[in-house]
Amino acid sequence: MRQRWEIMPIFLFRKISNSAYICSNLKLFMANPKPKRTKLKTTNQRTTRTREHVISDLSVHFVEGFVYRESFTCEVFKGDYGYDLNIYTYTATGEFENGNIFVQLKASDRPKYLKKKSSLSFSMSKKHIEVWFDEPFPVILIIYDAIKLVAYWIYLQKHLRSLPNFSIANVGKSYTVNIPLTNILDNTSMQLFRIYKSNTLNQMQNVITYQ
Repeated sequence: MRQRWEIMPIFLFRKISNSAYICSNLKLFMANPKPKRTKLKTTNQRTTRTREHVISDLSVHFVEGFVYRESFTCEVFKGDYGYDLNIYTYTATGEFENGNIFVQLKASDRPKYLKKKSSLSFSMSKKHIEVWFDEPFPVILIIYDAIKLVAYWIYLQKHLRSLPNFSIANVGKSYTVNIPLTNILDNTSMQLFRIYKSNTLNQMQNVITYQ
């Protein structure tokens, strides 16, 4: 017997035979069989990882590479207290050396290069200068260029104390320092920082009385 099909008013297919089979709604056969993807709703309340965060981490990684290649170690400071890294040095046989090297690290996609001078400028807050100026051990300011993948440094106390008539009392809310582009951070720089620290320790002899 020939089977016949008919569309019911309720948009269901019904097969007329000894047994009845109810299929799905007619609309299911007309629609695209692929399921629709719904977009996840995002809110502005979630924490966002910015470009500033990325290049900040990259700058730390960049400096750490030179530290470890010289068999030195370092620790990273999380709080903003004027220091970002603390470098410890060792002898050729791996013995720990006294003292430490403080690092203030800044990362930028567009450091302020000075066209007429072979240097770049960086503005420092007075509250940080007051901390660095009186610190016995070396404080090294490092500026990381995240585009050129290069960093420049300056020994802050040595630079500030070499300026004629420099006085923190005369500094406003900030002070701009020029960093020579010849001061490129590399493995040699790490050994130079070590010498700065060693010189400081030698100068401390017969001065500290531990009272």
